[in-house]
Amino acid sequence: MIAVIADDFTGAAEIGGVGLKHGLNVLLETEVTGKGNPDLLVVVADSRSKTVVDAKARIEKITSQLLDLKPRFIFKKIDSVLRGNVYEELITQQDISKKDNVLVVPANPHFERIIKEGIYYIQGTPLAETSFANDPEFPAKSSNVCELLCDYPEQVSSVGLGEDIVTTGFMVADVESEEDLEQWVSRMNSDTVYAGGAGFFDAILRKEFDEKPVDGSLEIAEDSKALFIFGSTFPKTVEFMTKLKLAGVMFINLSEEYFQHLDEMKDHIREIAENIAGWLVQNRKVVVTTIFQEEINFPPEIVRNEIGLLVKEVFDLAEINALYIEGGATAAQIIQNLNIKQLTPIRELDYGIIQMEVAGYPGLSLITKPGSYNWPESIIPDTN
Repeated sequence: MIAVIADDFTGAAEIGGVGLKHGLNVLLETEVTGKGNPDLLVVVADSRSKTVVDAKARIEKITSQLLDLKPRFIFKKIDSVLRGNVYEELITQQDISKKDNVLVVPANPHFERIIKEGIYYIQGTPLAETSFANDPEFPAKSSNVCELLCDYPEQVSSVGLGEDIVTTGFMVADVESEEDLEQWVSRMNSDTVYAGGAGFFDAILRKEFDEKPVDGSLEIAEDSKALFIFGSTFPKTVEFMTKLKLAGVMFINLSEEYFQHLDEMKDHIREIAENIAGWLVQNRKVVVTTIFQEEINFPPEIVRNEIGLLVKEVFDLAEINALYIEGGATAAQIIQNLNIKQLTPIRELDYGIIQMEVAGYPGLSLITKPGSYNWPESIIPDTN
């Protein structure tokens, strides 16, 4: 068995999709149970948005539990642009695993996310000059990977393919192409904790397992009761949202006014849930968004909590066949509210966009995607 610790939910699902692509039997868990016999076990740590202390405690617990299962190796899935408690979590994993060093390979050339001489670029633009600089939780204040990872960047080394890997320490790899990813895979050893994005994990599996094409088909009945939760802060394309509206999808927006008057809105959440449930009963698809017209930054955890409460209310009132969630932290909150412990990825619709079956919810398909990725056209309902 191969084990992966993922710092957020959509990243875990993305890794599950990589496993599917290589023909592996995949299981996602929110807690390590030791049950089942998967080829690939992905544990959702949901640690990215936690405090450093809580994140380290979570990684220490999961790493210890996974080591008891004796996996072939434990990979750490992190955010591809290094958001979260990456350094602290990996140092903790290294200590518990008793490894000599850490190598982080976060770049993903598939999305033109590369690292050159220690500087992170997205489509040719330094990271700190992109929209990631405005992330409400983890703004990219630098494009230097060592500075992104640690308040004391001298504790992190940037390494290129032509350089030696130090026997002890914390390193971030330069990557400019898919071939570079494969070169880093060829240099892997048992003394190192390896971490990175889905691109690096894909390259690791590609060395050993055949790859099968992704068909991208969404196997959900047209008359399914579908709820879309767009909780990510990344802007939605006008074209995509327009297509959903033209397809007859109903929209509910939790605006800034809602969050400005939360105490007054506590009873209103039930009314919103009843409206959504009523539309679902009529076989109308429903989208829930949190688009603010003003430049107001509410604490992200409050926004996620309200979305989680709303989704739980809707599930109590109506049957849902398809739940689409955008954003890893939002997905984790909803999963927690619905008390979901195990999921089985069954299909990759597109890069990082995964359809899953949910233990305890027969007949429900969960489809998730990272916030910075685009939804495929296949999720837009047929208007014919």
